[in-house]
Amino acid sequence: MERLELDGVASSHVEGDAAIHVLDNASADIHISPKSGADISVKIGRGCDVRTYVVMESAPRLNLTVDVGAGSVVHSASAYLCGADVKVKSILGGRGAKAYDLHVFVQKGRETLSLDSLLQHAARDTEGEVLVKGVVADNAGAELGGLIKIMKRGGGAKSHLGEHVIILGKDAHASANPTLEIENNDVASRHSATVSRISEGKLFYLMSRGLPREGAEKLVVEGFLESPLSRIADEKMRGKFMALVQKAL
Repeated sequence: MERLELDGVASSHVEGDAAIHVLDNASADIHISPKSGADISVKIGRGCDVRTYVVMESAPRLNLTVDVGAGSVVHSASAYLCGADVKVKSILGGRGAKAYDLHVFVQKGRETLSLDSLLQHAARDTEGEVLVKGVVADNAGAELGGLIKIMKRGGGAKSHLGEHVIILGKDAHASANPTLEIENNDVASRHSATVSRISEGKLFYLMSRGLPREGAEKLVVEGFLESPLSRIADEKMRGKFMALVQKAL
């Protein structure tokens, strides 16, 4: 297993099992692109500003745990472009910790993505969001399980979990199952989920403007996925993720 310590202004790239420690007050970019199954843990100290970027194009499995220290903020963006079993945990372990997790995926052929996400509020005044958006086509599938867990010591937590999927083709399938576990009344938490096909009305409108049906579907899907990707602050990484999604489509 690779072991890394990141301090000051740092960047790292991992492709396999790794344990990463971001030291107090550091600013770090962590790029993760597994070549096979990988177990990765990221421990973030106090007062840090961290960004993680995950791209899966061939790996069958990823277990990723991110433990966020007091006053630290982590923004995560992940793209799943192959069938895989993925488990992601964001643990807000220090007071005032924040985590914003973005997941997008494209599944085609006979691929199936199984994605379980956990956002755990384990300290006071923490804040987080998990947003999952993806597309399944052909005979592909997606199984989304998400959990927001606010522990007794997690008073003042603010949290949101959203899972949204577009289905293309009669044989594609998906499920979205967001859940909440709340052990403290002093919180603001919500969740949402949709699994749907593109409405015929929307397609008719676009086709009436001269687009073929396939082009109309592609335009809707691109807008659906590019909207969350626009949240990526780094222009270069935002462009990279958008290019990967457009290529997959």
